[in-house]
Amino acid sequence: MVLDGGARRHGGFRRLPLTRAPIAGDLYPPSGIPAPTIVNLRGDRRPEIVASVPDGSVYAVGPGGRRLWRYDFARGAPETYASEVVAADLQGDRRPELVFGTYGAAPGSGRLVVISARGRKLHDLRLRDQGTNGNGIGIPAAPSIADIDRDGRLEIVVTTFDHGIDVYRASKRSRRAPWPTGRGGLLRSGT
Repeated sequence: MVLDGGARRHGGFRRLPLTRAPIAGDLYPPSGIPAPTIVNLRGDRRPEIVASVPDGSVYAVGPGGRRLWRYDFARGAPETYASEVVAADLQGDRRPELVFGTYGAAPGSGRLVVISARGRKLHDLRLRDQGTNGNGIGIPAAPSIADIDRDGRLEIVVTTFDHGIDVYRASKRSRRAPWPTGRGGLLRSGT
């Protein structure tokens, strides 16, 4: 839901877009982080809302309240959830790609997923060295994206439940990252 000042529903959100029913699970791992990403997917002047939801999918909703697409990251696996979604131009084409991690209780739950601005799978990488520490397996927190080694290519840094930090490098040169970490930036201000 989007609210205007005074806590009134924004014009297009009088009839709310709905998700599927949440996946039932135990207390650990926790079932998802309700933090949306605000990013311009279409290249116009109005941003869209992208969010991972504990029903096993990532949704994109347009500024008028209409669902644009749904990406099924769980693929039917029980108790599989996703981190917050971040956005960066990983292909150097001035369009954002959407990046998130998956996590759960089952072996192999940890994956790093990159989808296009249209909700199509670009990469779905199973994490190496997955184990368990009793809290879960995989990437529970939003990835962070930056050019950490100053070579003109962005890196994706993820923290896992089970084995520490992993760093992945984009293959194309780009420094454009409109929503590079959880809550939008280092100050967590949503901008």
